[in-house]
Amino acid sequence: MVILTDVLIIIFFSCWFILTFINQFRFSFTKKLKSTDIFHLLPVWTFFAPNPGTSDYHFVYRVMNENNRVSEFIEIPLHENRNLISAFWNAQKRVKKALADLVMSLKQICETKAADDDNIKLSFSYIALLNFLSNIPKPPDTKFIQFAILESGGFIDSENPRLIMCSEFHHV
Repeated sequence: MVILTDVLIIIFFSCWFILTFINQFRFSFTKKLKSTDIFHLLPVWTFFAPNPGTSDYHFVYRVMNENNRVSEFIEIPLHENRNLISAFWNAQKRVKKALADLVMSLKQICETKAADDDNIKLSFSYIALLNFLSNIPKPPDTKFIQFAILESGGFIDSENPRLIMCSEFHHV
């Protein structure tokens, strides 16, 4: 009895492994296979597909004080270097993820054909990023804030970052 149970378990997991492997490819019968998978037991591991990321995005801002002096741009990192402790405690993970998603969303809005200043300024992403910047610590004499989104080629890039969009100065 024990041997039969072991054999059935081995057969079950072997079939599951084979079906999972087959499901990674786009054969005509995999669509039918996926439609019969009502419990979603067959994963598709498309780590870098269908559209792999080839760029890094940078979220920068600068402030203008009461004397109309403008600061240099300051980057708010969208990703940080991870260490062993961050596997257990990573308090900024959700904030960084939300900022990265908002930057990507605003980039997509800027690249649509219907993008104009009003569509961009009234988008949720633009307003959320502006709200985030309005609530970070700034010098006490800050009067206005401006932000920009830049795109660079990634880890090994010899070109300067490309400007995706730059906001106007907003009163804070």
